[in-house]
Amino acid sequence: MNSVNHHYVPKFYLQGFTSDNGRLQVYNKTLCKFERDKHTPKTVLFEKNLNTIKMKGKLTDDLEKLYGYIETRFSEYVSLIRSRKINDEIISKEGILLIKQYIAFQFWRLPCYDAYADEYIASLDLSKFGEKLIINENYVGKTKNIKEMLKSDSGFKHYFRCFILPLISFDFTLKYDDLSKWKYHQINDSGWNNLPCSDNPLLIENLTGVHSFNTKIIFPVSNTQLISYSPDAIKSRTFDATFSAKLCMLIYAQANKYFIGTNKEQMEKVIDLYKNIPTFHPMNLLKKDVFDSL
Repeated sequence: MNSVNHHYVPKFYLQGFTSDNGRLQVYNKTLCKFERDKHTPKTVLFEKNLNTIKMKGKLTDDLEKLYGYIETRFSEYVSLIRSRKINDEIISKEGILLIKQYIAFQFWRLPCYDAYADEYIASLDLSKFGEKLIINENYVGKTKNIKEMLKSDSGFKHYFRCFILPLISFDFTLKYDDLSKWKYHQINDSGWNNLPCSDNPLLIENLTGVHSFNTKIIFPVSNTQLISYSPDAIKSRTFDATFSAKLCMLIYAQANKYFIGTNKEQMEKVIDLYKNIPTFHPMNLLKKDVFDSL
């Protein structure tokens, strides 16, 4: 093994939210303060040995290496989006498939969904997959070994969650009207030109619908760009400063521990605005306002 710090939000993704010097501002919600030193994508949103498992009696970081392989294709696509030399063609059938795959893999690697993942795996009916999927030379739907290993082998369970669950729990089918439901947006002319991100970077209206892509999704791609999805055709392609401010507040609200961005002053304004929302459930209110705009 030669890796220790394993990111649950990829470094290539975080690079889209850095300032010109490659640094990030990090606000710790648990401590209610900004980190003293600025970070880089390398030094934030990781856990030590997160993807280290025991295989055949030996510890291995092969899962971390496997993430590196699959992230390459995603990072190439995201780089095209961030180049700003694009138009609507970036939302192509091939692009939509990559976005769906990225969302699936990113969703299941987030620590904030640990409890949800345990419940999901425990209730999973593997028999419906029949001979569609093979793990360790066993058909997933035709052997009890897989179910038993998920209960008794924590390393196998982690591998299953990271690389099998995204494939069997999400629907990657390209639908005839997908092109009208996925949209690219650039928001740097709205007055809030530094979109933040967090340790929970996918904004999902309804968790139960995310696997079938039957719910609204917002996927910030950089501090000035995002991709949105709605089961109905997108209403609008332009967002005003009010929408952008609410979106920033929602990103802060759903952060588990770390709220990350480029501009500290703007992040402070977002936090203050959120704390001064006159309601007992500000996140629910923000969520409704933001997703109703799609």
